[in-house]
Amino acid sequence: MPSFFDTSTPINKNAYRSTVYLGEKDEVLDQWTSSDTARHGSPEEFYTDQVNKLLSVCVTEHNVPFFRQGDKPVPNNLLNGTVMKDINKAAAELHATATGCKKTDYIFGHEARSLGLTLDVSKNTTPLLVCNDTKFASRSPLLNEIRVAGEGTKTGFQYMYNVEQFDDRSRKLLHKILPERKTFESEQVQSHAQSQKNFLDNTRNPAIKEAMRLENEKRKDELSTVGLLNVYKAIQTHNIVQQHGSYDLVGGVPSFDADARMSALFSMEVQNALKKIDKGTLPKQALLYSMYQGQDFSNRAVMPQFSYETKHQMDEKLKKEKNIHLSAAPSVSISR
Repeated sequence: MPSFFDTSTPINKNAYRSTVYLGEKDEVLDQWTSSDTARHGSPEEFYTDQVNKLLSVCVTEHNVPFFRQGDKPVPNNLLNGTVMKDINKAAAELHATATGCKKTDYIFGHEARSLGLTLDVSKNTTPLLVCNDTKFASRSPLLNEIRVAGEGTKTGFQYMYNVEQFDDRSRKLLHKILPERKTFESEQVQSHAQSQKNFLDNTRNPAIKEAMRLENEKRKDELSTVGLLNVYKAIQTHNIVQQHGSYDLVGGVPSFDADARMSALFSMEVQNALKKIDKGTLPKQALLYSMYQGQDFSNRAVMPQFSYETKHQMDEKLKKEKNIHLSAAPSVSISR
């Protein structure tokens, strides 16, 4: 049996396409429509099925992106440099592998249409359905409560394509019109360095390290009961490493001391979970949920004080507290 780390053997480019129908091979899809609902059911259901099928293909083909050594680029929108977040990120990594793409640069279907890009029909052109990031940003993610944005210009579910799914003409055009990415790359380097510092600070502070341990154990206990502990651990470690760049710095969080064993356990758990999902003895969202939990923990691990707070969230909190004339808050002091 091939190793999970044997990436020299290309994945079957038709493996994923054969599991799902989405338009024609040369059709660039934009956003989820009522006709998609008529064919596939709700976008929430399709999104969950999509992740399950991608996992199934990658495991069957012995090519899972979460176990690759070396560089671990974060999936991003090639046109503006925006990195993918939440479970969309993991879905994009699986999608790139399942469709035979080596990189994780994506663009939205509506962007491709407006630019007149065309797909390479000799490749697997199945798009990736992504959801509005905020749909998975809850601290207590109840995935069956996802809602499509119903107001403003936000679109809950849209299609994205890996840049490698387009033909040569389209890829050349993309590189001609690409904005200067030096600023984006510089920001990524700074963000990477800050994440590394935050993680080391967290694991060196006894109180925070204990809080991390307790939170980790709580999530491990929950997922152990449904046989998805190693899916959680694999995603968690992959994301922490991806954000600060070294397995050697993972102290206090499960590390890959034995990669081959971890990959085998991951494969076994995914296959068992898919069988239970088919039988109806495990919720469809079980794999999605366990992956989200691993990613959510890793996001906290590289934040200051093992916190959920981002700069945006903190700014919003300060604005809200100021608007309602609060003189103080439990974790934030406002200078007047």
